[in-house]
Amino acid sequence: MKYIKIGEKEVAVRPSCLTPILFKRKEKKDLLVILSDESIPQTDKLQYMVSLFYIMAMQASCKDVNVEFEKAEDEMEFYKFIDELDSTVLYSDEVMADILKAYVNTTKASSKSKN
Repeated sequence: MKYIKIGEKEVAVRPSCLTPILFKRKEKKDLLVILSDESIPQTDKLQYMVSLFYIMAMQASCKDVNVEFEKAEDEMEFYKFIDELDSTVLYSDEVMADILKAYVNTTKASSKSKN
């Protein structure tokens, strides 16, 4: 489990192989496309990063896949989550980088090449 600090609050996140699937369920867009598409405006990317943060935080608090799928689509749960966060800190470059690092670090291959 990893933690992302938002002001004085530490939020647990648990990115997994399910994260991009839950993200797609919430946003109706592919996370990898969003991360690599330079034509998407930065303001939109910030919002997508907040959604990614929500998904990973929700996964940390719940380990029931059925519930995770329900919560991924529950807009009120998302709004409750972001309402508890300080927006001046949440949208900072440092926090956005921490959110992205938390996700990207789980996608790196851990095996060594045999060549």
